Amino acid sequence: HHLKVELTDDSGDLLCEPNEQRLLSIPAWLTIFPPIITAFVAIIFRQIFLALVFGIWLAAFLGHGYDPFAAILRTLDTYIVDSIVDHDHSAVCICVVCVHV
Repeated sequence: HHLKVELTDDSGDLLCEPNEQRLLSIPAWLTIFPPIITAFVAIIFRQIFLALVFGIWLAAFLGHGYDPFAAILRTLDTYIVDSIVDHDHSAVCICVVCVHV
């Protein structure tokens, strides 16, 4: 899917160059896989932290065009960093680490 954005004033004159973006569309049923797979990995390997990181990576993989390298990068530089900075998410991370030890 492609989205083309043109900004115009009331008279119809272009205010800037048109911008075209590619939109990623994934089937809705795929969005259930990251939490299910995360639960299975946690149960099978008994490694909660590993399961959470894998679930984040799987969601990033689906959300960034099925590119595994981009998913690794976004997992590390966006999602994990944001979860550490956010107070509520960091509390969950601390609980996971404490349960794991």
